[in-house]
Amino acid sequence: MVKRHTICVCVVALLIPLSVCAQGAQSTSLETETVTIDGAKNPELIPQWSAWATSFRFIAAGAQTLADEGIPTTVYRVLNKEQRLVLLKHVDGAIREQKECESRMLKLGALFATQTLQAVQERAFELQMECRRATLKARDGLLAELPPDGQVALRAFVESQKQGHTVTVLKADLARFRLPE
Repeated sequence: MVKRHTICVCVVALLIPLSVCAQGAQSTSLETETVTIDGAKNPELIPQWSAWATSFRFIAAGAQTLADEGIPTTVYRVLNKEQRLVLLKHVDGAIREQKECESRMLKLGALFATQTLQAVQERAFELQMECRRATLKARDGLLAELPPDGQVALRAFVESQKQGHTVTVLKADLARFRLPE
């Protein structure tokens, strides 16, 4: 379920140490260069793209085993059968898009043979933003098709998912991590 983030983080993790090596050993310890965001303490610091991507995967996993009964109870209760099917359709689309983004991210490794490290890093950042925007677009499309009480319940569920997030990011990349929202 956390596969997309893991792979994206792995590719970025490959790129970051290379840039650090390329810039020389000017860094201090890794602890002083990173910041850990604990969603249980500061949920407002977890970006929306991350919370929605995780929530889409959570709902998809539940639906995979339990169909529409795998939808979180608070959301399930306010949606009728048709609305739950709309929810699952949008979740499936978001998951497909996440997998496509994952695939494109993995292909970046091939660029090292023909492009500079900086060019590959720039392309990785562009791709990350494309993937994050796709998640937010999926969110917006889904919310537009749900009734107001369904929107409220789904938004509350997504916000509750931030509680379980713990993310460690390079301090220099913190602002970028929060993009686009």
